[in-house]
Amino acid sequence: MPKPTDQIVSIDARGFLRFVSATASTLNVEKFSYVDLYVDKIGKRIALKLSKKEQPGSFRLLEHEDRRLVFVKGALSEAGQASKSGRVTLTTDGDLLVLAGKSGKTGSWEVFPCRNSPSIPMASLDSRGTLILDRNCIEPLNIPSNDTATATYDAKKKELSFTLQKKKGDLNVRVVGSHANISLMGTLSSYGLPLPKSRLRLLCAIKGSVVKINLEDLAHSTR
Repeated sequence: MPKPTDQIVSIDARGFLRFVSATASTLNVEKFSYVDLYVDKIGKRIALKLSKKEQPGSFRLLEHEDRRLVFVKGALSEAGQASKSGRVTLTTDGDLLVLAGKSGKTGSWEVFPCRNSPSIPMASLDSRGTLILDRNCIEPLNIPSNDTATATYDAKKKELSFTLQKKKGDLNVRVVGSHANISLMGTLSSYGLPLPKSRLRLLCAIKGSVVKINLEDLAHSTR
């Protein structure tokens, strides 16, 4: 029997978690617009945190046929859980809604960021050194008109800056669909920076044609 604090939801074949009517009413889901996802790889768990304010990496809480839903397939895969369709139970742990795995162990929670932030400019740095600027960076940086970039690195602030410009930069900016890619393998090496072992999600600060990215988390991702 579910505990009074347990919440019933469903997961469909595409990996969307849907809040059933009773759960949506209990949690006042209609008051929220975003969901922050967390993963515990040791415990093979994922957790959801409903949010009214967008944070870097937040997932948008969608609405379809009067039901609220959020895409969790990637988080499930990261946690080592199969994305099976059907009803599941979320347990309440403070402000987190936890979908437990079959592991008897528990580990620490890690943020699982959305690759396409609804409105906050974000970037990803993959293990090959490719920086992927998301769709919210394209217009502010005047891409693809600005098709090159020049990089500088502030070692004290651990901040990598790019000045976007037309034809005059040292790095090529290549548009791929709704994103833009910049190969940074040689640039990172020249500044003594390692490649991440796994994809790293980064917040972008844009002012004019300059975008700044803090790489403090890069050291943690390579441990």
